[in-house]
Amino acid sequence: MRTKSGSKKYSFASQYEVAEPNVVVSPSKMNVFYVGVENPVDISVSGYSAEKISPTITQGSIRKDKGGGYIVTVNKPSKSEWVDVSVEVAPGKKQRMGKKEFRVKSLPTPQSKFAKKSGEAALGKGEFTANEYVIAEMENFDFDVKVAVTQFDMVFTVQGLSKTIQAKSNKVTSEMMDFMKKVKKGERIYIEGIKAKLPDGTVRDLPPIKVKII
Repeated sequence: MRTKSGSKKYSFASQYEVAEPNVVVSPSKMNVFYVGVENPVDISVSGYSAEKISPTITQGSIRKDKGGGYIVTVNKPSKSEWVDVSVEVAPGKKQRMGKKEFRVKSLPTPQSKFAKKSGEAALGKGEFTANEYVIAEMENFDFDVKVAVTQFDMVFTVQGLSKTIQAKSNKVTSEMMDFMKKVKKGERIYIEGIKAKLPDGTVRDLPPIKVKII
């Protein structure tokens, strides 16, 4: 096309694509949610500030954390739970942007310990009698989970006969301590019947501890 001055005039048509907002929902510690603990989650939608984002979950609850992320709590194990994310696109108007599927698992069974040892333990008599508590710890687990031992049995062999004493807490009883002070080198003491209560409300049977006096 030519103008009156004889010069050419060109018309240009440009095309562009508008990318869909990218929704990111990622557990801060692992790929599943666990019952009974606070599961930290990072949630973001490209192009929207955190104040505009509204996540929901199919069971349990999700809330904002002081650090800027979110905390998910769930009530029961499940093979499929969804975090659904919406944003405020205009005052009073929300739009669903996407969702992500997660598994929900029970907490693993903790490890029972006495004098910081588990399974089969070799202890000197002084070390044995210096310890008064049976504890339970989550090993190789990303969450700081507090587990309370609620009871245990301590089994001694006295003059060829088995003597079992029960504690209704995680602390050695005075009767147990009396027998502990009488043990001799080479003798074995069994700590068994250990039960612990987890944050998800379940009570678990924990592995026994076999102590040999050296």
